Amino acid sequence: MTIEQLQTHIPYLEKELLQQIEQHGVFKTLPPQTYLLREGSHVNMLPLVLSGRVKVLSTTEERDLLLYYIEEGQSCIMSFAAAIENHQSRVEALTETETELLLLPVNQLQQWLNRYPSIHRFMYKLYNQRYLELVERVNHLIFWKMEDRLLKYLHEQARLLQSRELPLTHQQIAQDLGSVREVISRVLKKLEAEGKISQRRHLICLLEEN
Repeated sequence: MTIEQLQTHIPYLEKELLQQIEQHGVFKTLPPQTYLLREGSHVNMLPLVLSGRVKVLSTTEERDLLLYYIEEGQSCIMSFAAAIENHQSRVEALTETETELLLLPVNQLQQWLNRYPSIHRFMYKLYNQRYLELVERVNHLIFWKMEDRLLKYLHEQARLLQSRELPLTHQQIAQDLGSVREVISRVLKKLEAEGKISQRRHLICLLEEN
């Protein structure tokens, strides 16, 4: 990938830094359902998504919980924090679609942070965005009914997929929302009875506007 192509994805970085990224970065295209990062692993490369989508999960022995998505032009703030502090990862990152990535080596990242102010601005903006998203998710977990959380999740999926027809399984939704399949199935049936969604095998159709 050339510097000109990089600028279309990350136009806010200095040209000299883009030259460094072109020299040291690793480009990869990964199929859906590929793990970029496992909990407990060390972060050697920081992912920057050029196309596609990656979801970041918090995992426990019993359940997983969706934290946020990494979309085009974004990176993973949790991976960044683990890399800078030389800690093991506390999250898992998994591609949802075919995803084109630029992997930035952590040893070079340390040097770039000292030399290029735009890296700090990029990470601060990303940190602020993720913080607000996580605060919102915590509020939903504490104060929202599962029906409301599920509807918001479906609308978010519709935005990401740019379609009201969502190829989602009940188990997948339960995993993302930190619930269990039986609860999700019951709530989806209620939403269907209320005329808000329709269901076919492995497909949920949103019938109401957001």
